[in-house]
Amino acid sequence: MSAPTGEQYWNLVMTFPCNSFVRVDDYALSAIIRQSTSKRIADKRVNDLDKLTELAKQSYCAVKKTSPLMEEGRYYAKKLLRLSEQRQAVLDQMVGLAQPLPEYEILLSISGIAETTATSIIGELGDIRRFQSANQINAFIGIDLRHYESGNYLAQEHITKHGNPYRMLERFFSNAFTT
Repeated sequence: MSAPTGEQYWNLVMTFPCNSFVRVDDYALSAIIRQSTSKRIADKRVNDLDKLTELAKQSYCAVKKTSPLMEEGRYYAKKLLRLSEQRQAVLDQMVGLAQPLPEYEILLSISGIAETTATSIIGELGDIRRFQSANQINAFIGIDLRHYESGNYLAQEHITKHGNPYRMLERFFSNAFTT
């Protein structure tokens, strides 16, 4: 587990909300880890219990095992797991709706754009054929090249950001331009 996300992570948080819960034998611990995900998990990964037990030894539980905070932590882990599953179901539905569109394959051919990003771009832009030029798309997204010239002076062009600060497309394209 490289990131604190996903089914296995939240199932382990529900199972081990405190370091004292990790104090079981290796066989029981490997069985718990195996049951923490519906996916097939590699034996090497299951048997790599040293990392989990070492982290448990380094940590300190601030509340008792019987504290209501333990149950609250489990509640929020279960809620996050459910939200993650709902999010994935919506993303799968979006991909299903976007696949027949010709722009979907074009977006997927761009380096750095996967299914989720492609469907988000299509969802936010809507029908791309309604734009007559790239400048109209840039204006809709909220990124425009600023051009300034006066006499013999020609300023360096740079991207301006305006419009809805929560618009996903502006953030995506800003990140794409800087990397």
